[in-house]
Amino acid sequence: MKKKEIVTNQMKYEYSAKVVFNLYMDKLITEDEYRIILTRLKAHYKIIQSND
Repeated sequence: MKKKEIVTNQMKYEYSAKVVFNLYMDKLITEDEYRIILTRLKAHYKIIQSND
């Protein structure tokens, strides 16, 4: 019997945010682009605003 993996929207958001952060650190996107992308990711994955 195969074990079913559970992947939540929070996990997807955290992975995506990590990828975007690495792009920002490598200077492939600007700080403004970084913030815009994070905002869109939160909306897409329906992440409730936390104290970041």
